Amino acid sequence: MAFYGCGGSIRYNVYPESDDEAEERVHSGDVRRGCGIVRGDGSMYKGKSFYNGIAFKECVLDYALVSGCNLKQYRYDRDRIGFKCISAKGKYMWKVYAASLHNDSMWMITLYTNKHICVPIGECDMFKTPVIARLFLDKIREEPEYYMPLKMEQTIMEKWKISVTRGQCQAARRKALGWIELEYDTLRTWKKSCRPLIGVDGCFKKEKIKGQLLVALGRDADNAIYPTAWCVVQVENTDNWSWFVNRLKIDLELGDGDGYIMVSDRQKGLIKAVELELPKIEHRKCVRHIYGNLKKNHLNKNWLKKLLWDLAWCYNSKYYEESLKRIHAYNSKLYEDVMKTKPKTWCRAFHKIGSYCEDVENNYVESFNNTINKAREKPVVAMLEVV
Repeated sequence: MAFYGCGGSIRYNVYPESDDEAEERVHSGDVRRGCGIVRGDGSMYKGKSFYNGIAFKECVLDYALVSGCNLKQYRYDRDRIGFKCISAKGKYMWKVYAASLHNDSMWMITLYTNKHICVPIGECDMFKTPVIARLFLDKIREEPEYYMPLKMEQTIMEKWKISVTRGQCQAARRKALGWIELEYDTLRTWKKSCRPLIGVDGCFKKEKIKGQLLVALGRDADNAIYPTAWCVVQVENTDNWSWFVNRLKIDLELGDGDGYIMVSDRQKGLIKAVELELPKIEHRKCVRHIYGNLKKNHLNKNWLKKLLWDLAWCYNSKYYEESLKRIHAYNSKLYEDVMKTKPKTWCRAFHKIGSYCEDVENNYVESFNNTINKAREKPVVAMLEVV
């Protein structure tokens, strides 16, 4: 499943910044310039909590980048992790230790000795191959020919004053490329094994760092759900949907969309994005959303559900016209509201021939969103574990 990231940084419990705030931080020197890799400040204190052990380790890495101290992991168990600072003589004073709370999924710093007896010498034991690969993953994805081992080595020295070997950077670049290849294996499998159908939807994150989770799902030959891609954005709008649809278009090699189907609740931003990026795709409306919206204004219409679904499942234009007449005879105001939804965009009679897919609803995407309900309560780094 491809995760589309925006910038490569993982930040915790920080509200999204506006463009103006980001500009101020750059000019004030709070953000390291040049490499475009933005990290946190690594602030720690006894009692600070984290969503999981990964979040704690990322915070320690941020501290190492900011301080330049040589930090080394000295304990790693399933429910506890510890780091210490190594001086030139192998002694240490600075230490941080975190453990999971047994009655909760959270982790907490239970010991923090914030005292250094070392002098930064440009070394950091934490800078193993996976760490370097994570730091440069998005940059290698965006500019693979630019971020070669030499450039990675230079960037680490220029920005963090830490010395790494060319061999470490070569191994890290290979690992990052391997991760990227796995992402694209998922997308290639979709093309070979799934129906030419993409279900798309957005749902709210349930965490204090608010945002929208955008997902794209496929259906395999057995009609099972096939997760294809997802990303987290601040809001659902045309720009964010255009970016997401553009990534799908490129990675799935959809061209102008001809021969493919998209099913969604057709939010305004998504409609415009699809028109721009995939002008020839068959974009079907989800009947469940149509029904939900109509029900709000026609609560006492007991036959609404049956009439609407009968219309959606019509096989040809003759039955389509007859179904519309039945709706009009039942209630003229309901008929007017149905026509405003442009029923030809969600009636089976008007599906393109050759798609071999009769879906008129986006139910499997809704099911996926419900399945990851717990993950939506977590920040992005913790969602990765659940999804």
